[in-house]
Formats: sequence, structure tokens, C-alpha cells
Amino acid sequence: MGSENFFYTANKAEKDSLQFRMLNQGMEGYYEGAAFNVYSIDDKPLDAMPVYRYLSSDNNSHLYSSSPYEQSILNTSSGWINEGIAWYAESV
Repeated sequence: MGSENFFYTANKAEKDSLQFRMLNQGMEGYYEGAAFNVYSIDDKPLDAMPVYRYLSSDNNSHLYSSSPYEQSILNTSSGWINEGIAWYAESV
């Protein structure tokens, strides 16, 4: 059984760009639709919390974090690149 990877984004332009590249450059993968509800950077409630996206320079995978503590660790690691806020979520 092969390994499955997932990429999440709340940015429609990023989703459209990735779909275009997958179709026109022979990339494997497909669009599965909405996985869960989030708020875009431009359309968020006042009490929403940011979820940051990190890229692993070791294996080209992504990690998503809403934890300031976890982010402080990732931000000081040479193996992770902070790609900024991916979306906003409601705090629990």
C-alpha cells in the first residue's frame, strides 16, 4: 500500500494553480473537495486563531500548527520553513 499525501489550502488561487499544474504537468493527485471549514485570511471572525503552514525541507511535506509553543520550536528548526498563515480557525 502506497503512502498518501494531502495538501490543504484555504486560498482559491493556490488551489486553482495546483490543479492546473497537476493537469498540465502530469503531476499525480486529484482534488477531493472541502475537507473541513476554515476562514480565509481575508474573511475571518475577530476571535479566530491563525493556523500556520510549515514546509519540511527534508521531505517536502507540510505541517499545520495553531500552537504558539509548537511554532516557536518549528521557527528555530533548520528543517522547517514557515510559509505563513494558511487559514484561520475558530478557537475551542
